[in-house]
Parts: sequence; C-alpha cells; structure tokens
Amino acid sequence: QLTQLAEQAGQPGLYLDLPLGVHPDSYDVWRNAHCYANGSSGGAPPDRFFTKGQNWGFAPLHPVGLRQDGYGHLGDIVRSHLRYAGILRIDHFMWLHRLYWIPQGAAASEGTYVQYPAEEIYAVLCIESNRSHSMVVGEDLGTVPDYVRGRMKQHGIDRMYVAQFSFYGNAEKPLTDPPEDVLASVNTHDTPSWNSFWNATEVDDQVSMDLLTEQEANDERRNRAELRGTVGWAYQTEQTAEAILPKVLEQMAKSDARAVLVNLEDLWGEPSPQNTPGTGPERPNWKRRAKLSLEEMQQDDTVVGALRAVDADRKR
Repeated sequence: QLTQLAEQAGQPGLYLDLPLGVHPDSYDVWRNAHCYANGSSGGAPPDRFFTKGQNWGFAPLHPVGLRQDGYGHLGDIVRSHLRYAGILRIDHFMWLHRLYWIPQGAAASEGTYVQYPAEEIYAVLCIESNRSHSMVVGEDLGTVPDYVRGRMKQHGIDRMYVAQFSFYGNAEKPLTDPPEDVLASVNTHDTPSWNSFWNATEVDDQVSMDLLTEQEANDERRNRAELRGTVGWAYQTEQTAEAILPKVLEQMAKSDARAVLVNLEDLWGEPSPQNTPGTGPERPNWKRRAKLSLEEMQQDDTVVGALRAVDADRKR
C-alpha cells in the first residue's frame, strides 16, 4: 500500500536498505549455510573514527558458496527488497569487491580482507534492478578505491553524497554541490545526527568509547567551531543547527542529485543517533523510539514545512 501511494504521488516508491549480512543464528544462515562463512564475522579494520576496528557480528556471505549456488540465494535477497523498493541502497558497497573478515574469537583489528567476484555480483544487481525498474545506490563512503566508483558508473549504480563530509571551508561556498549520479543526504545511519554533528556533541561520546584522545577531541571541537563560523557567514544566518539545516537541505534539493534523502529526526533537532557502529549491548542501537509519532510529525509545522520546501525545490 505504501509503495502504491508513493507511485501515485509521482515518487519512485519506498527507499529500502540492503544490509550487509544477517545474524549468524538466523534462518537464512541455517537454510543456506553453504552461502555463508560461519566462524567469521564481517567488519572493518581500524581507522580514524574507530581506532580498534569494527566487528559487526554477522556471518559474511561466502564468495565461493554464492558462485556454487548460482547466485540463487543472493538473487532471492535482492528480489525480496526490490519487490517494494523504488530505491535500494546497498550497505558498505565495497563488499562486492572485498570484505573484511574477522575470525571467531579474534579482535576486530586482527581480521583480513577477502576478495569477491565483483562482476558476477554486479550482474545480479543489474538484472534484478532492470526487471523491477528500480534505482540502486551504493554506499561508497570512507576509503574507497577509484576503480570501485568507476565500476559503479559503468553499471549505472549511483553513489552517495553526504553533506557532513562535503563541507570544505570555502567562505564563498562552504558546501560542495551534489553531482547528478548520487543520492544526497545530510548524514547516514552510521553518522551523528545533524544536531550532534553541528554542535560536536558526538565527540564526547567518541572520547567515552576510547575512539578519540582528548587532544584529538579538542582539535575536532576547534574544527567544528571554525566550520560553524564559515558556514554561518556564507549562508548569512545564525550559526545554530536549526538555522543552517534548511540552507543545507535547500542546496541539496536544488542540485542535480538523482534523489534527496531527509532524516526526519534531524528536522526536530534529535541529538542522539539511532545507531553507533561497532557497538553492541552498550548502545541501544535501533531501539530508541522517535520523539514524535507519525501523527505528531504530520502536525508539526517545522517538519511539514521543511519537507514541503524540499519537495518544491525538487519539482522545480
């Protein structure tokens, strides 16, 4: 029903996210054990934001098992999403080429990269998206080799543009314009909320998790303060999160970006993230209820006004 309503409004349909894996004790892993690497977990090596690495706790898809299966299980996964999705985002798109595996019992920093048959997996995505007339977006954030983005372009898979990563300190134009072949958003489910990013409150959380030293945290706070000044001056408005967000949304909405994604919680200034990557029971990931109910969102002038402004700019 939601898909039909979206299509009637001239929209591409639902926006869904294809996760990188499933719980190791799930039905999928039990039913299709040959397609998963039991005894290992997907994750990421240490980097600037997660100095100890990340263990995501799911069983990775097995490259040899997928091929021996004739990509039947992978095709089923993609089709089940595209049955409803007008836009499908592929999480951590790098996995088509390589994925960081962590052996069971090892630390997140003790994993290794495993190569995947990328062109064969591209074929599955392209065939299924063509059948369903759906847009596919690859989450290509972080350290991604240029050849990956080249392959995405060749296959008609759009990239991601995230405003939080696109400020570059130019007083005349502090935010780069999104190009055409992207889905543009202010942030993602792996980054701080807009309120937290703008006020650098997530820096304290990173210190508490030993992801940043006090010196690194102070440097980041200073960088954000300088950013607030530069962006506020460029947009000729107050340096508050509430004043800057509409300007950022407007710039994205008026751009050539194929699609623009708005995080509803940003519109009422939610400070807490829905998800903190690399954490488990110590963080209530995906469990916190939204501050506003759907009915309250529909009656909130700030929320409705922002969405109508973005919609109007996109139509123009």
